[in-house]
Formats: sequence, structure tokens, C-alpha cells
Amino acid sequence: YSQQYTSSFSCCPLCENTKYDIISQVDEFCFPATFAVCSKCGLLYQMTHLADEKMDDNYRHYSLIIRGKEVNNDEYLEKLFMSRVNSFVKQRCSFYKENIHLSSNHVIVEIGTNDGANLYPYFLKGHTVIGFDLDPRSISTGIKKGLDLRNSDAFEWLQENQDKKKLIILTHFLEHVKHPKLFMEKLRAYTSPHDFIFVEVPGLRDKAWLNPKAGVLPYLNYEHYTGFHLGTLKYLMEKSGFKLVVGNEYIESIWVPDKVTNPEVPMFDTLKYVDQIEKSYLFSLRGVIKEIIYQLTDR
Repeated sequence: YSQQYTSSFSCCPLCENTKYDIISQVDEFCFPATFAVCSKCGLLYQMTHLADEKMDDNYRHYSLIIRGKEVNNDEYLEKLFMSRVNSFVKQRCSFYKENIHLSSNHVIVEIGTNDGANLYPYFLKGHTVIGFDLDPRSISTGIKKGLDLRNSDAFEWLQENQDKKKLIILTHFLEHVKHPKLFMEKLRAYTSPHDFIFVEVPGLRDKAWLNPKAGVLPYLNYEHYTGFHLGTLKYLMEKSGFKLVVGNEYIESIWVPDKVTNPEVPMFDTLKYVDQIEKSYLFSLRGVIKEIIYQLTDR
């Protein structure tokens, strides 16, 4: 950032509107990234961000370290893998089971697989699983578990295997995609009617991600180009040729390939909602500030 290796969106990456409202000029780590809300569709997006080649460098060399991961500690990474399998992954598997039927010949594919933890339960059940990720260090833990994880292009594999039934997992991946509409349109070209697509992103309308007790800043991350609620995600997916099967504001959602439509713009007022969250947070600080003032004056 200090050397100006940055780039900017000239318009909203979802609806191409050029009008916006800036909500922050730093992210949760206080990196100088500018975040805005589109005045038309309500998408929250990172207006000024790292240039493409520097973001790639970040994922390959710095991302895990910045997030506090012990990248050279195999025992730590093994425990992290199993803790993910027994918590978040277990929850996702329950969500699939409750909402769709996966046959034994469904291939489980994950783009942005990290260590492959999302694939592990299906690997143990005998499914064919395959994961793709940019970071060769991230996939090493899953490879040691016997998973087929690759530091290569997922679309090449998808193009060659369109005839296979698939569950395609995009877990905390889409917010890292600079041009989500182009990505989903390309994915639609390589999917078939028997495929399911699971999308999980941090839903800005769910308090698990955007909480009045913490304010807006913890939601903003220099690696995240976009912030969705279910309405803006639905707007993106329908424009790209997918139909919603089930979804919630957390966001956990399942989609199937469909025809491309021109959906209505989401009516939810993202800017007003974000403003209310921040005001609630600042209001909650009154007691803390009073106590600090009291302690200082008491001395």
C-alpha cells in the first residue's frame, strides 16, 4: 500500500453504476483500503484495493501470516484442519443434507479450497473429491490427508468434466473475486442441470458477521472485494444464470443452473443499515468513555 501498488474500480463490480457512498478508508487491519456502497444495487465493495499481482503475492506469501496462522508448524495446521472439520464443516454438511440429495456419484469440487477441510467428510464417505487453491502451502495439509488438492485452474478441470454430477463449493471465496459477475458467468458455462453450487459468504445482514457491538470495521477486510447480503447475492446469481434453491442471511445458499435473467435491483438500503450499525456501536461506547474519563479525572 505504501508504494501505491493499488487499483480502483471505476464503477460497481455488480451493476456498473458509477455513483457510490464511501463508508471507510481503512480495513480491520487499518490498511488504507477504501470501501463504498453502490447507490443503485446496494453492493458493498472495496473501491481501492491491492493491484492484481500484489494481491496474488499476498495470497502466496502473507495472507496466512496476517491472519495469525502458524504456516511452518505442521502440528498446528493439523489441529486447525480437524477443528474446522468438526465445527464449520459439520454445519455445512448438515445444510447440504437438509436441502439437497447427493448421490454417491456426485463429485465434490471446491474452488478456493484452502486446506481441503470442506472435502474431508465426503472423502471419508468414498466420494470423488477435488479442490483448487492459489496457495500451495494451504493445500499441503489436506494432501497429507489423502485429498486431491491442486494449485491449478479449476475451470480447465470443469470444462473437461461437464458430464459428471457435481456439488461445487464456494466457501468464503466469492468475496475474494474481483469481478464476481464474470466469474459466475464463466462457471455457469461449465455447469450442467444436475449440478449444485453452494455459496457461503459473510452476510452483512447477519450479526455473526456485522455486529452492532463491534461496529462496521471488523467486517471490512483488504482481501474482500465485495460484501453481500442475500438480496445482492441473488441479484448477482440470477444475472449470471443460477436459481436459488435455499438461502439465508448468514449467508449459506444453494443454487442450480438456470437461464440468465434480468432481476430487479435489491430494495434493501445497505448504506442506511451500515450507518445504523456504526451508530449503535458508537452509542455503546459511551459507558466505556465515561469510565475512562472518570478514572483519569479521579487521579
